[in-house]
Amino acid sequence: MVKSERELFKVWKKYIDIPMFRIVPTCDYKEILKEGINPKKCPYKKIKSNVIQLERIVRKLEDKGFVIFLKWRHRKVSGTHAMDVTLADLSLGCVDFTPDEKLIPYYLALQGGAANANLRKIIKRIRESNFELSEKEIKVIKNIEIWTKKRTCNNKAFYVKGNSKSFETALFQVRRRSKSKIWKKPKKELYLKSPFGSFESFKKVIIKQGLRKYLHYLKNKRFFLRVKGKIPKEEIVPL
Repeated sequence: MVKSERELFKVWKKYIDIPMFRIVPTCDYKEILKEGINPKKCPYKKIKSNVIQLERIVRKLEDKGFVIFLKWRHRKVSGTHAMDVTLADLSLGCVDFTPDEKLIPYYLALQGGAANANLRKIIKRIRESNFELSEKEIKVIKNIEIWTKKRTCNNKAFYVKGNSKSFETALFQVRRRSKSKIWKKPKKELYLKSPFGSFESFKKVIIKQGLRKYLHYLKNKRFFLRVKGKIPKEEIVPL
């Protein structure tokens, strides 16, 4: 049952009109403050073909019995999963925001960003394995090493208020709970229509989709916003 407009406004104010946090490398930060955020402007565009080839190398090594594991907060993930996530992030044309301020220290520690940190760790594991690689594979690894070294720097955090119009077209990505310390692949990513943005936009989404579908995730901050639209510099608030 849809709540009254007054009750909906209270929900919007409490769970939507809040800071949504993002962490970026300092090498991107000054440009963001000057120009805002354009999700289509991907710094990894020039190196993406090499990242695709690295995924093939990691998968080949895994098929031979050498499985790379990385630690993501409280879980271990395989190198192939890390590469799949990295490639998906580079292909989706979105930038991620979190409502959970507790995640900021974790992401601040990933120098140059999560993708950069994952690539560096994977390459380090490959080098430690002493597996014989072809000249082409060695070149791929060197190209990525050079690229990631340029982008390895400290990070900066900022936020954008949840009432931003840019958030109305975002993907609302649900974070599932799991007691397992080893990552297990879900059936599929769960995306919902974004309830973020203006109160009017929120109201339309809730009337159509229902509040129950969102409330658990909003209350527990168990979601990411994957933003596809440009965010003007005036909406960016440094921390």
